[in-house]
Amino acid sequence: MNNQIVPRVRRGRLLAVLAAMLIVSITVLATGARQSDLPPWQEPRLIKNILSQTEDSAIYPAAELNGQLFFAAHHQGVLRDVSELWRSDGTPGGTILLEQTSAETSFVPMFVLGDKLLFLAPHPEYGLELWISDGTPGNAHVMGDAFPTSSDGMVADHTVSGEYLYFTAYDDVNLRQLWRTDGTLAGTIRLTGADLGLDLLAPSGLIDVDGTLFFLGLTPDYKLLLLKSDGTVDGTVVVKQPDGSGFGGAMHAANGLLTVLGRNIWRSDGTANGTYVIHTFSDDWGIPEFGSVTAETKVYFVVMDNNSDYELWQTMGTAATTTKVADLPGFQGHMTTAGDRLFFIGVDQEHSNELWTSDGTPAGTKMVKDLRPGNDGIYPDRLIAAGDQVFFAVDSDTQYGELWRSDGTAAGTVQVPVPGASVDGPMASPLAPLGDELFFQADDDSHGHEPWLTTGGGTSAIFLKDINIIDALDSLPGGFNYVNDTLFFFTSAGLWLSDGSPAGTSLLVENVTQHRTVRGYPTGISANKFYFLIDDHSTNTLELWRTDGTTAGTIHLRDLGETSRAYPFHSPADVNGLLYFASKERQELWRSDGTPGGTVFVASPSPIPDYATRIDEITALGSTVFFVANDHTPGPALWRSDGTAAGTVMVKDIDPTNDINTPPSQLTAAGGFLYFVADDRVHGAEVWRSDGTTAGTLLTHDVRPGIDSSEPAELTAFRGKVYFAADDGTHGRELWRSDGSAGGTVMVKDTPTAGGPLSPSELTPGDDWLFYLAADETGLQPWKTDGTAAGTGRITALTYQDFFYPQSLVAVGNVLLFGVGNNSSIDTLYQSDGTAAGTVNLNEAFPDFAAYNFNGLTAGPGQLFFSATHLLHGNEPFMKLVSLTRQTPDLLYLGEGDTFSYYRFRLTFRPAAPVTVAFTSDDPTVEIVPASVTIQPANWDTPLAIGVRAADDGLPGTRTATISQTLDSADSTIDGAVTTMPINIGWRFVFAPVVRR
Repeated sequence: MNNQIVPRVRRGRLLAVLAAMLIVSITVLATGARQSDLPPWQEPRLIKNILSQTEDSAIYPAAELNGQLFFAAHHQGVLRDVSELWRSDGTPGGTILLEQTSAETSFVPMFVLGDKLLFLAPHPEYGLELWISDGTPGNAHVMGDAFPTSSDGMVADHTVSGEYLYFTAYDDVNLRQLWRTDGTLAGTIRLTGADLGLDLLAPSGLIDVDGTLFFLGLTPDYKLLLLKSDGTVDGTVVVKQPDGSGFGGAMHAANGLLTVLGRNIWRSDGTANGTYVIHTFSDDWGIPEFGSVTAETKVYFVVMDNNSDYELWQTMGTAATTTKVADLPGFQGHMTTAGDRLFFIGVDQEHSNELWTSDGTPAGTKMVKDLRPGNDGIYPDRLIAAGDQVFFAVDSDTQYGELWRSDGTAAGTVQVPVPGASVDGPMASPLAPLGDELFFQADDDSHGHEPWLTTGGGTSAIFLKDINIIDALDSLPGGFNYVNDTLFFFTSAGLWLSDGSPAGTSLLVENVTQHRTVRGYPTGISANKFYFLIDDHSTNTLELWRTDGTTAGTIHLRDLGETSRAYPFHSPADVNGLLYFASKERQELWRSDGTPGGTVFVASPSPIPDYATRIDEITALGSTVFFVANDHTPGPALWRSDGTAAGTVMVKDIDPTNDINTPPSQLTAAGGFLYFVADDRVHGAEVWRSDGTTAGTLLTHDVRPGIDSSEPAELTAFRGKVYFAADDGTHGRELWRSDGSAGGTVMVKDTPTAGGPLSPSELTPGDDWLFYLAADETGLQPWKTDGTAAGTGRITALTYQDFFYPQSLVAVGNVLLFGVGNNSSIDTLYQSDGTAAGTVNLNEAFPDFAAYNFNGLTAGPGQLFFSATHLLHGNEPFMKLVSLTRQTPDLLYLGEGDTFSYYRFRLTFRPAAPVTVAFTSDDPTVEIVPASVTIQPANWDTPLAIGVRAADDGLPGTRTATISQTLDSADSTIDGAVTTMPINIGWRFVFAPVVRR
């Protein structure tokens, strides 16, 4: 529905944060959102809301229709600052959003008329009008322009009676009169007015009495009338004009009679003779103005006598039944009834405000229970009856808004438990009954003040829905590392691990304020272990730890010195399952096998400890570790080590000038060689390769002949070769590759552009493509290559604003993900399958994912992990699925016959619900066992063996087929998704007979 904006006061604690977020995110929100072909499961999703600041949804009074409760709620935020209409059947899954306004407005008051829900809301053309809903999402529609006046009818006094909704409304001719509607524009008519024979001033006091509407009206000469209506003009008539006593107070309906309270208590059955006074209070008495409520068969009311003492009275509509029940020592209001039992807040000098009850007898009028002993008392917002009980919220000495229930006995007056209640208390607010249960708001510290429902008659409660999920605090995660199917990252709380789901995300090592803190940056990975540092401030000791992702597998390896050390752990590298790193301000080579005893010093390149001896760029080639170091004899050079002191030696001194400013750099292992950049002062800085021997350390090619440097950069291994950017002095800065052989260093492609040299950067290997950034006439753009000139080209031409550019390339399989932003932040996330059509702006593809400030893009199998600032959640860790399943091997070969070949199948993520995977093939001769499997969320990462065999089709040669893996799950984002597994059939080994002669 499209409503006019109605201003609303916002909650103060979010204003500054949300305003700042809005300013920063303008570049994201300014682009128009478009629908992409990406499936819902590819939408980035929050891993876990680590640092939580919950916000409350302001729920408005509810109406029940066909066993379901309808209510309005305020959803506050930069993305959604609106009112919403919801319905609930009392279950989380059955709590459903029906309507959302385009601006802040209200769905109240709301009324149930037959099988329709009616409510008042503004319309952009008609103004304030009645709207109708059948309770299904998106069905709400305006009834029509019932009040075509500038004042929009000023509709008020709504009352449902019989088949109609009655109300008073204003027009410029008839002024305020009585109207009714049956939910249609044609069925909305005026019932009173001079032209209709009933000239009234301001009808009021509308009340339903068993399907008949009673109301009061003034004649033009100010005589008060009691009237009734059956919804027709002819059936809207005067019941009685009272004598001088008049009607003076609240109107109630009980036992099919109308009761009007005041100094004179009237009753009416809708006839003149049946409308008369049943009780009169003398002038020295008070009148029933302190509180009244309708019970099942009677009306309870409170009066004050001439001594200013409170008295509880009751009436059933006759003089004989209009009697005093009991004297009250004090009265604070909040009256409600359950059946014929009255509940209210009474007071006496001993107990202060407490819950009282009455069954209509003096003996049965008493305090129920002393909930807060002493003079503090209770001050509930309201009492709400559900079934034969009353629910209310009170503040205790330790908690705010405890939810209680009472059946009128002390033993039956108990607190309702709210699971996970906030530290200060549930801060419960009773809202409405739903059968024998209570619909209420409560705060469980994870969701804020949101809707709940009691269960078991108030013995327990369940959370229904997080309507307002704004969370503006930032946990600022960083240092993402993916190790052995586990994501490790840091926040100010410590070291976390995650499988990409909220349930699988937990704090592994907690920071202890002023005592022990985890250093918040990535450290080392080796052999399925993650290494990190802890500063023990109590002892001023820096500790090296490792973890395999379990508490038992998180152990202290050794101390590395004092916490103030600048470079205690540098250039970590996995070398054939061992971790190598530089320590002692980079002067020493260390290794670790993940045990305290196996974490040892290897060697130092120089006995002279100073900054110039630092070890850098530790790189593995098989079981050999290479690094750059300086032993002060030849200067900075290439070194290698086999993990022993004796086996730690210099490979070759390439720069005879011993210039410390030009050490070997960019060490990269590819295809059996170590590649690096060095300058021998003859050829300039060029790419060299080494097999670990002095003789085998050679210049690959003088790309720019002579002493000038080609300035090689971005050395990257891809498919057994090294790729890099270089300038040969003729073609500009282009992409090159080398296999380390003589003549094996070549330019991949000469790409002359009007924009100048390409200057490839951020070379990023995928499975079949090497992705990179390069500049042409369209600006800096994503490119790809398969290593051939024909397979090298620009993926797409992005349009982005000044001072922005693509950056942070990450490949997941053959899918490229990257950001566009400036030097300080990435504001837009992109995904590309390597084609222009398949390059998608994820912020536009999924407009509900309103995030910016992307950082730490980290690939996992089939997944991308990153941090981002989301407008609802703050800066938190996120995950995006790129694929749903993993198969090993990627391509299955099988022969024809009875023998099964097997591949290992698993999901790439923890699903939100069990997933059943059905396996089928497009080749009818293929048999798959099992034909389907069901994967539970707890076992999502367990590989399953899938057997495949194919019958002989009687044809020569081989054939290809595809196995389809169809997912069926209650997790709607993946339900129906299909992944594939390619197979080749008919591959045979041919054995030739051996003939001996």
